[in-house]
Amino acid sequence: MKLKSIDIALISVFAALFYLLTLLPGIPIIGGKGKIELAAAIAPIFGIVLGPWRGALAALFGSSIAWILPPGSPDPFSGLLILAPTISSLVAGLFTTRNVGRLYGWQFSSLILGGLIALWYLTWIGIRAFYYPIMHIAGLALMLIIRSKASEYLLSPSRIKNSLAVIAASYCGIVSDHMVGNLAFIFSLGWLIPLEAVSGWLKSLGLPDIPSLFIYVMPISFMERLVMLLIAAAVGIPLIAAVKSYKLPGISE
Repeated sequence: MKLKSIDIALISVFAALFYLLTLLPGIPIIGGKGKIELAAAIAPIFGIVLGPWRGALAALFGSSIAWILPPGSPDPFSGLLILAPTISSLVAGLFTTRNVGRLYGWQFSSLILGGLIALWYLTWIGIRAFYYPIMHIAGLALMLIIRSKASEYLLSPSRIKNSLAVIAASYCGIVSDHMVGNLAFIFSLGWLIPLEAVSGWLKSLGLPDIPSLFIYVMPISFMERLVMLLIAAAVGIPLIAAVKSYKLPGISE
């Protein structure tokens, strides 16, 4: 993909927007610790509006800046999480792209999410917590059912079809982001995340092992993704309607 000056400008603007969103307080998680980052919720919209490659680059640069500059924490584990919004934007953008080379965009997006799910089941935690990726499997099923209709709906003059495409693609991007975070946590155990710290979490929650921790947080994870999807839809649907006439890369023929 050759980047033109307009592409570089769009990527730069959206990367800056991503960083600015990380400065906002976010939404507190009810019943859990931490907050829902608005930037993570908006990342799929980057891919839908700019196209998969430009959107992913914008999310990559934006999250990298947020990792390096305050209020980020440039530690190695947080560095791995830069991939989460990048993959989210890429998956959403591919899902709403008609063709990528000789293949359909939805085929690439389903391969990425399917590969992430497969990686989950290749870990000992994934084998023990085998029904944890139900949200992610639902996203993969959505791709396989809708297929090319996502790109057709995004280009349709119907506002309802536009909205359905944004919601479906955003959901698949959000659960891809989530699985990248899960895998980063698992692969960092004993390396970037001390096992002593994890043992302390398990003891404080009265849980026997790490797979039980994932099962324990399933309801919180579900509520997080639901709120993130609502944010993405609230921003993405009117944004697509507003910029459609400008023929941006992700929403043009």
